[in-house]
Amino acid sequence: MVWSSTIFVQLLHVAFVELLISCFAQQFSRRPNDFQSITTYIIQNVIDVTHATTKRWAFEALALLCGILPGDEAIIGIGANAIILNVSSTTYMVYMGMSVAGNVRLGNALGAGDAHRARVASNLTLSLGAITALINIGFLLSTRTTLPWCFTTDVDIAKEAEHLFVIAACYQLPDAINGAVQGIFRGSGRQALAAQWNFVAYYCIGIPLAYVFGIAFGGGVEGLWWGITVGLSVIATGCTGIVLRSDWEAFSSEAKARMNGGEG
Repeated sequence: MVWSSTIFVQLLHVAFVELLISCFAQQFSRRPNDFQSITTYIIQNVIDVTHATTKRWAFEALALLCGILPGDEAIIGIGANAIILNVSSTTYMVYMGMSVAGNVRLGNALGAGDAHRARVASNLTLSLGAITALINIGFLLSTRTTLPWCFTTDVDIAKEAEHLFVIAACYQLPDAINGAVQGIFRGSGRQALAAQWNFVAYYCIGIPLAYVFGIAFGGGVEGLWWGITVGLSVIATGCTGIVLRSDWEAFSSEAKARMNGGEG
């Protein structure tokens, strides 16, 4: 529901801006800098929509893979997957809030031309991601034998969910770091790079490995989640390296140039 609302709002933004362009085309033609800014805004929103849906569709694909597991394993897998997906979506809300906060603080710093503050905001966002992940790991491991029973009374599904909680605990750190770096990328105007990494991590690595571990090797729903975890770990590691090597002075200059309407 949260993902759907986010995507819907972003699409409304795109539609609203396009309506403004059609209504005030003549006025925009006299002010090319304004038109260029609006066009950039539309492109960034389209990228954000793609970025947001990439992760969500990957987990929908995971649910579909649960359906092709053999025999009763499919029924148990679908039930256990639904439980862990709900729990993971809840823990991700913490990372999403942190991501948005990092996005805002970093964007403000770059817009103000303060490269040092941008670097501090970036490092702080990554650090908070790691800290919140450790808290969620402790929560998942300590509640793995009790929390599944809040979702089902089926013994087999609850037992399978207990095993998935351990995998979900391993999944928290890369998930949190990914949330942090996505906020950093948005704040520094690198939405396209974030979307590309997400696509590679989930569709070129995560889902294929999920199929191999879960279906081909017979690992079941646990194998599916290990595949996604490996994919997410790749993006978390790669994007963290990119963030740590970022030239904040250059990004600050670029942001200042955009604020001045393209002037240096």
